Parts: sequence; C-alpha cells; structure tokens
Amino acid sequence: MHILFSAYNFTTKVYLESVAKTHDVSVFQNNKSILEKPDKVKIIKVDHAFHLISPVPRIMKVDRVPPEYILNFKKVFPESKPDILCAIEFYNFTFWQFLRYKKIHSDTKLFVWSETRAWPQFWLSRWVMYVFWWYFKRNLNHVEKVFVFTDEGKKFFNTYAPEVVVEVFPAPIDSRLFSFNLHKKYLPDAVLRIIMNARYIPLKEHRTLFKAAKILKIKNIAFEISLIGRGGHLENELKANAKEIGIGELIQWIEPVPSAQLNVIYSEHDVLVLPSNREAIGMVVPEAMACGLATVTSGAVGANVYVEQGETGLIFKTGNAEALASALEQLADRSKVEMYGHAAAKIIREQYSLDVLGDKLLKALE
Repeated sequence: MHILFSAYNFTTKVYLESVAKTHDVSVFQNNKSILEKPDKVKIIKVDHAFHLISPVPRIMKVDRVPPEYILNFKKVFPESKPDILCAIEFYNFTFWQFLRYKKIHSDTKLFVWSETRAWPQFWLSRWVMYVFWWYFKRNLNHVEKVFVFTDEGKKFFNTYAPEVVVEVFPAPIDSRLFSFNLHKKYLPDAVLRIIMNARYIPLKEHRTLFKAAKILKIKNIAFEISLIGRGGHLENELKANAKEIGIGELIQWIEPVPSAQLNVIYSEHDVLVLPSNREAIGMVVPEAMACGLATVTSGAVGANVYVEQGETGLIFKTGNAEALASALEQLADRSKVEMYGHAAAKIIREQYSLDVLGDKLLKALE
C-alpha cells in the first residue's frame, strides 16, 4: 500500500515513521524546511507558492502560516499511483490539489489530518478559513475520514461538519526516548520538584506559575521550579519578575537540551506544569507523563486528551493562579504524586505508545 502525505510536522512525523515500517510512505517537503527527515519515508522535495507573503502573519500578529500550494504538482507527483492521500489541514491549497487528484482517481482514498479546534480570533484569518471551510464542506463526499489530535478538534468537526467521520489520534510517544525509571523517588527531602518546559512567550503564561509559586511560598510549602526555555523573548523579563515577587531563588533556569536528554531531566522532577492560555497540543505533557510525572495543565492545553483528571493529573481554569496553586498543593503529598505519576506512565505506555497508535492508524487507513 502506497501512502502519500501532503506535509508533516513534529507530531505527525512519528506516525509517518510508524506506518513506514510496513508500507510505502512518501511525503512532500518544502525545500526551505528544516524539519528532520522521518525514518524510512521517501521525501519529495517541492517548492511552495506564497512564500513571499510568509512575513505577513508575523507583521500582522496572526498565529497561522499562509496556506500552502505545491508548485509543479503534476511534475513532482509520484509515478506509482498512491492508494491513500493524507492532506494536512483543509485550509491548505494542497487539500484542493489532493482533492482534484482524488476526483480523477476515484479508487484512491483521501483523508484529512487537522489540528483545528476553533475558528481563528483574528478577523482576516477567520474569513480566509471560512472560504476553505466552504470548499471542504462541498466536497465531503470525497473525504474518507478526518483525523484530529484532540477531543476539542473532534468536537469542532462534529459541530460544524457532523456528516464526516472523525477519529482522534493523539501524537504517539516514543518509549525509546521517554520512559519510566523504576527507581524514581518522589519528593526527596519533602520538596516538590516542579518543571515547566515551554518557550518564554506570553501565551505560555509563566507569570501564572510565578503567582501560584508565590502563594505556595506564603503557605510554607516546600518546592523548587525548573524552567526549560526553548527560546522566546521574555526570559530576562521573567527573571526580573520572579526576583521582584520573591521567588527568584526557587527557580532554576535550564538551557534547552536535545529530546534524548529530556528523559533524565523529567525523571528528576515530580510534576510538570503547563499553564498556557492557548496550546494546540503541548507534547511536553505526555512526554513527562511517560517519565512518571503528574501533570498540572490549564483547560486550554490540547494535550489534556492524554490526562485523566484526578488520576494522572489535574486541570485548572486557564489563567487562575489560585487554582494552579491549589492543584500543586494537593500534589505536595508524596503518596499522592507518586500514585499520579505511576498512573500517568501506565496510561501512556498502554494507550499512547508509538506501537499502539501506529497500529490504530493503519487500521483506520485500511
């Protein structure tokens, strides 16, 4: 079976690699892309149109990339006819190109993979997406299924396109990189070890964590925080803010490390916090869970699809520092955080491993 993807990103890359173990998988990749090549997957280098307008979203503060269109589509298309086409996002022109091919070759199956969970807030982005949505809805009879990463994504499509079949496929976790250390000790010296792995940008809400930390300090709850920045322009401001509110000495600022080294860092902590006010997925959540960490996440985090509220982690109201502090206070109990951590590692291993979700995807495609 030959499967052709219109593109890939960090989250779909592992799915491509999983399917490529048993099937012929190809993917288009922009010549300007710096993404790591998926193992055993044939890369077809292409040029995308509209690259000249790529600075526009940044200038206009739009949080979406311009719709992609593959130049010389017929010329770069594989000689062997694909059995399955997977278009990444309905709001790309590549979906239109795949759809045109599907209409000519009716025995080829067309799937759409989408991260969309809601209409864009910026009016221009919203109206552009309305146009793509209109075209997508008109041609649903040519679409086999829509794959989404989160429950919120499924709810979006079920609400606005109830006639299409939707399946949730959270990004799988590679147990070779993230796994539970059986010798892990929780709360050594009765100190809750908190980690946050996120860029230093406003939507990640570091200041919400800082406010919660201030509350914990006032309550004399022993804790320490490690921050892995992964870029962003707010690092100096956040350091000043932490010092100003009196928690600077409780924070360790860690330089970004390769994924292969994250397992060790995660294992040296008890709880991962992700308080973002907008987060399409947030792969740090299942990564940390696989390493045996409880998680505390805001309601805006897409990776809550992995979290069992009250069993593997706690979900708090977005932006509410008092609620975040309350959740962390609950986990400052060794027996409780250990129970959550063990349950988190178990659920990732049994339901969200690369092998489990890779097999599930193959069944859905076949």
